[in-house]
Amino acid sequence: YWNRYPGARFDSESYSYGYSFSEELLQEWDWTEHFSPQPETLRYLNHVADKFDLRKDIQFNSRVKSAIYDEATQRWNVTLENGDSASGRFLITAIGPLSAPTLPNIEGRDSFEGQSFHTARWPQDPNGFGGKDVGFAGKRVGVIGTGA
Repeated sequence: YWNRYPGARFDSESYSYGYSFSEELLQEWDWTEHFSPQPETLRYLNHVADKFDLRKDIQFNSRVKSAIYDEATQRWNVTLENGDSASGRFLITAIGPLSAPTLPNIEGRDSFEGQSFHTARWPQDPNGFGGKDVGFAGKRVGVIGTGA
């Protein structure tokens, strides 16, 4: 969802991102490109979530305060920052090592009056797919770090 800058795509072959737990899923999804662009990746993830009705078991936009495994019940007891709690046999943290963008400490950055954003938080286009054209034509643009 977040990484939607223009040209965002897989850095490995698309098929390698297909979920292998379901042969049916692997057979029914046909990647349109060898290295899938971000909008297609998002469509695939939504397709998987819909096909297996996964959203009912996912807590989005939440921060975990604690996750404690109870040996006696063989369940994870999870408490969120907002006070909600849940219990389950499995805990998938799914935070990813790059889930929070890191901004460089550049003197004067806080007083810069132009547009500034991290590629991980690129403005979304009005249709909700891919990155918005932010209009670089005729402007001086600085790009700091472009790691994949």
